Amino acid sequence: QSTWGHFPCSSPFLLAPPPPPPSAAMAAEALPFHTALATLTHHKKAITGIRIARGPRENSYVVLTVSADKTFCVWLPERLGAGYAPSISQALSQECSALEYDAERRQMLIGLDNGKLEVVSLSEDFCAFEVEASLQMHTKRVTGIVYDSGRDWILSVGRDKKLRVYNLRTNSMFGTRCGSSWISCIAFDAVHARAFLGAYSGQVLMFSITGTTVSGLGTLDGHTGSVRSLAFDSRTSALYSGAFDKRICCWDIGPPGREFLAKLTTRLEGSRDKVKALAISSDGSKLFSAGDDFRIRIWDLATGLEVSCWRAHTSDVTALEIAAESRGAVLASASADKTVKLWFIGGVDGGRPRAELSLQ
Repeated sequence: QSTWGHFPCSSPFLLAPPPPPPSAAMAAEALPFHTALATLTHHKKAITGIRIARGPRENSYVVLTVSADKTFCVWLPERLGAGYAPSISQALSQECSALEYDAERRQMLIGLDNGKLEVVSLSEDFCAFEVEASLQMHTKRVTGIVYDSGRDWILSVGRDKKLRVYNLRTNSMFGTRCGSSWISCIAFDAVHARAFLGAYSGQVLMFSITGTTVSGLGTLDGHTGSVRSLAFDSRTSALYSGAFDKRICCWDIGPPGREFLAKLTTRLEGSRDKVKALAISSDGSKLFSAGDDFRIRIWDLATGLEVSCWRAHTSDVTALEIAAESRGAVLASASADKTVKLWFIGGVDGGRPRAELSLQ
């Protein structure tokens, strides 16, 4: 059964246009700047996944979260513009370890610590839900989920060292074992059906998917610590990997059939601790990163330079999600400090990592 109610948020998120840049000099240089919009507090343990979706009202956002406290929450803007509050807060049987969202069906795809994936449908007003299916995707903790709307695939990875693909059209599943290390994260090239997996060993594994056949394409070796975050830009075939070695590697993957020529183009240095979350701006010019140093960084990918950095949380940042806004971008950051924070990011093009998250 669904539960809903209005829980206090610690700071307001007004739906009015965001404030101007803090200084004329910064605006003149077109440097990114950030403005805090809201802090969402309700979870009792670390937040392990976050997504932003189109809201039930015009120009509004819905925030979706999952947590190690075994709950998932749906957050709606309060009617008087005073902040965000959970419209749904529901406990599941296991710790929630990963999250994806299918906007067309309004379905949350929630990975659990026991390897299951819960398919949760949300009502039009985002105030009620129904568990549609419980899929045994893995035998151990689910660590990453991607939904491919074009093929109607759910792709997931887990600590059982496997990549699994569930075809929603045929209700069938296939996959492959991926080496000898835990798989920590996944990114997907929806244009060419290529999956990129971050491994505990520090490698990035590449696979192509044709029909129900998963074929290895090779590995990328650039990290000395566990790879915990990946982001892929299909327009440029650029892959970004963040790891426990405090580095972000930028890879030129190239077109299909040429993956053996994939090369490391840049290393972004400057993070003070493990990198756990990445997000790309919509034009591919900026990369957002965060992790165990509690900070969010913005990188200019043309120069490889850090152009903005601020302390965002009081504990590890576990996930980032970015959505388009007419004058910039709205960034959501989730943390082990049990909070979600919303930021307006000016000086960058509005970003959206998935087409279904268009909020225009």
